[in-house]
Amino acid sequence: MPPINYKKYKIKISAERTLGPLDWERVQALVMKGRIEGQELTSVEPYVTWIPFSSFPELAELLHRKVEIDQANNPEAVA
Repeated sequence: MPPINYKKYKIKISAERTLGPLDWERVQALVMKGRIEGQELTSVEPYVTWIPFSSFPELAELLHRKVEIDQANNPEAVA
């Protein structure tokens, strides 16, 4: 299996719109901007199986980091 940096993802952000193929850096940027929330159907090459974004361990970790960053930047929102 190639390193995460070499995976290409496709992400269905709506019934009409699929993003990708996207490299790791682009996926990371979309998560950090809040464009990806975790339930979007996602696939990796060869794009046969689609599962929720957060079902990929590396993407779930990325979502977790986003939550931590948001909480650190806005501690009042956590209460």
